[in-house]
Amino acid sequence: MRQGGYDLGWGRDVYRASGPRTNPQDVTVNGHTWTITGDRQLLATLKDSPISLNVVPYLATSRTALVEMLRALRFAPDLADPTTWFRAADVLQ
Repeated sequence: MRQGGYDLGWGRDVYRASGPRTNPQDVTVNGHTWTITGDRQLLATLKDSPISLNVVPYLATSRTALVEMLRALRFAPDLADPTTWFRAADVLQ
């Protein structure tokens, strides 16, 4: 899904096949820890989660701007329960 300057996806991550992850940095935002990798093309991957969630911002987005995008995300209380997963329309504004 594309909105607000980034792509949001869960499940298999196509970005992983495009090259090695560089410059890893863990950041905690709203109680969730993300690993941000990359230089010109960044990728944020949610750590320690029962689902694979990735945020890929537009090219040349700064890490600071990506962290602000992550702050805007809101999650269902139990990510392990698919019946409580958020609808993208509810969280991307």
